[in-house]
Amino acid sequence: MNLFNRIFTFVALVVLAIVGTATLITPDQVLLFITNTANTIHGGLLGSVTDAARIAIRIVIALIYIAVILALVWLEIRRPSSRHVEVAKTSGGQIRIHTADVEARIQQQVDAVGGIISARVHVDEKDRAVIAKLDVLAAPGADLVAKGEEVAAVTRIAVQDQLGLKLKDRPLVTIKSGKLKPVAETRARPSAADKTSVLPPNNKA
Repeated sequence: MNLFNRIFTFVALVVLAIVGTATLITPDQVLLFITNTANTIHGGLLGSVTDAARIAIRIVIALIYIAVILALVWLEIRRPSSRHVEVAKTSGGQIRIHTADVEARIQQQVDAVGGIISARVHVDEKDRAVIAKLDVLAAPGADLVAKGEEVAAVTRIAVQDQLGLKLKDRPLVTIKSGKLKPVAETRARPSAADKTSVLPPNNKA
């Protein structure tokens, strides 16, 4: 979003500089150009419709314009999510841990849970606390509720006990049952004892 803001600001300033300079030097010509352009657009797009339809189209365009402006303002003033989380209890100073390391620690703990085929971990930071979301694939026949609670428990242990971070809310675990991947069969190589040695024929008389 920072790149978009820079490009948008640059283009807006350039257009404002050109239009503002032209308006200050030749205001009559600029106003005439704007009037002719508006009349052309009005005649080409709205000339063949009724007055009620023309007003309705103008209202729709105005609403779209306002929505775009409000979206740009919201994207500009919203607080971007931080990629670091501050450790809650420290004695020597402020310590911040990257969310990628938090995800890796949770992933390590979840992978160790029995009956879990795979898991995807996503961590965000809000108000100096961790928001953890997990998509978990459990083995066929597993108790999904019990496994979900176990995954949530090891997530809390990894975040709070091991890393010393705060949890904003309870971990959000989305769990479903999956299929185990078949293990490819590997043929064992014959051992030395299984090999049959063939001796060359004896040519001696």
